[in-house]
Amino acid sequence: MEYLITLLYRYGYFILLPAAIFEGPIVTVVAGFLSTFSILNPVIVYITVIVGDIIGDSACYAIGWFKTGYIVSFITKVLRVRDEEIDRVRKYFNVHHRKAVAMSKLFHGVGVAGLITAGHIKVPFWRYIGTCFFVTLFQAAIFLLLGIFFGGSYLAINQYFNNFAAATVVGAFAVVVFFALKNLKFTAH
Repeated sequence: MEYLITLLYRYGYFILLPAAIFEGPIVTVVAGFLSTFSILNPVIVYITVIVGDIIGDSACYAIGWFKTGYIVSFITKVLRVRDEEIDRVRKYFNVHHRKAVAMSKLFHGVGVAGLITAGHIKVPFWRYIGTCFFVTLFQAAIFLLLGIFFGGSYLAINQYFNNFAAATVVGAFAVVVFFALKNLKFTAH
């Protein structure tokens, strides 16, 4: 984490954009903290973080659109997911794409899977990115304000992000195992 602060202090906005693409929340908190010392401008940080987040969301969508066919086929075969269940997810994303994308953006750790899924099931890009943009406006503002007001506690904040991400991954894994075991139980009879 100290390295991130050093990079942002030394290179400023040149490192902020790529860092925001890959790790937006904690980068925004640290950049907000540095803006309290007039090292970075909070308005430019806010705009840069939004741009970085949208680039990252677009990349997740593109991965889902172009590259997940084999991966999804393999996973659905291993978990014995039926075509009806995939159609149900597709219908849910088509009807409730805003909810699905917003939840994917808010739950760090497993959220990337939801963003990739949106691309895989071909949610229209402008609907997808519009939802991402709206969520990012609020999310970036909250993280920036956290950095401005509580930036000195960035290590604790980072630990909370890591714990939250780990909890969502464990929860998602538990759900996958539950359904896999449920499918095995029904196919064993």
